[in-house]
Amino acid sequence: MQQLLVHTFQLSKDEFFYSFKQQTNDLKERVFLESGRGGHYSIAAWHPFAKACSVETGLKIDWQNGKTEIQQGEALAQLEQLVKQYELEPNEQLPDFQGGAIGFITYDYARTIEVFDEATTDDLHVPDVFFYLFDHWAVHNVVTNEVTLMKLKTSVVDLQQWQVEWENQAKSGLTTRHFHQEAATNAHQDESELQVSFAGAEFEAAVLKIQEYIGQGDVFQVNLSVRQAKKLSATPMTMYEAVRSFNPSPYMAYIESEDFAVVSGSPELLVKKKGTELSTRPI
Repeated sequence: MQQLLVHTFQLSKDEFFYSFKQQTNDLKERVFLESGRGGHYSIAAWHPFAKACSVETGLKIDWQNGKTEIQQGEALAQLEQLVKQYELEPNEQLPDFQGGAIGFITYDYARTIEVFDEATTDDLHVPDVFFYLFDHWAVHNVVTNEVTLMKLKTSVVDLQQWQVEWENQAKSGLTTRHFHQEAATNAHQDESELQVSFAGAEFEAAVLKIQEYIGQGDVFQVNLSVRQAKKLSATPMTMYEAVRSFNPSPYMAYIESEDFAVVSGSPELLVKKKGTELSTRPI
């Protein structure tokens, strides 16, 4: 079992975010999970030692040393086996996140569990399972402002030197702040056309079809979503900074890779597992 080394110090919520932003300004593989309103913890990490994503035959793992391997079989099962190699003994005195994988699972992953008719086209080319593994990371307690730096014993990062970097970059990072509450109306207005996946009569027909399915007992609830697209003139990080400044939510996420970036804000907890306990807080 892996060993965990820890170091703590103090930063405010904004200092934590803007230090992360400043330290990772030129990087593509980085994550920031934030308790934007309420909540307890925020998590920052970059320089993953492995990247795991689903492919048609299983799970592809890209290692930091440049090697790539594909584990055959169901992607989540393979991911579970990968994470177990870096398992840590839980410490109740530390924040809940004490290592593991950070990433996402899309709704489309359900197609690997249940067979559906293929009525859509994958035009985004984002993997259904995508996770980073890190050997060092930082967790911020938004209630006490305590920052906990953690690393696997095998990591070469010096936690005390990393604290100095966090503190120095917090000062310079705050000077790069783009948004304040009083500047909410100063956003650039893009005149490009908003594209929607479907609307009008097509949307109404879909609602009627769902009502028919409900009446037949095939489903009891459907999230009929419409994808909107618009040309982006700002960086994904700037978009995230704007969302956290003007519309913070309890569960926020910024996940960036070489090929895409996810900017997310949600009021709901889909599912949480701690030990043998599962909890959910849907909208």
